[in-house]
Amino acid sequence: SNTYSDIIDLVTNVLFILDLLINFVTTYTDSDTKVEVTSYGKIAKNYLKGRFWIDLIASIPFDYIRYLDQNSDTIPFELFSLLKLVRILRLSKLITYMNIRNEVKSSLRLIKLV
Repeated sequence: SNTYSDIIDLVTNVLFILDLLINFVTTYTDSDTKVEVTSYGKIAKNYLKGRFWIDLIASIPFDYIRYLDQNSDTIPFELFSLLKLVRILRLSKLITYMNIRNEVKSSLRLIKLV
């Protein structure tokens, strides 16, 4: 049972780190001009000014750090673990958005065929 939990924690930590890296190269739509931004420099700057710090803190494997220092107070670690919950909720919203977007694309293709 503990092994499965450790595996899930490890996979989650790896996915959060990958998500952190992917966000540095993921385009976004400029809120003022409504134009998609593809410049890696602008993407990175936008991400650093936005949710990067929350993502970074949520990506730190505090559960493993806690194991290394058994004498540490667990309350700060538990608070940081809550940030993972925030990221999981955001990821679920993103998945829902992507599914809706794919459904709209499929519907538009169907309409174009008719």
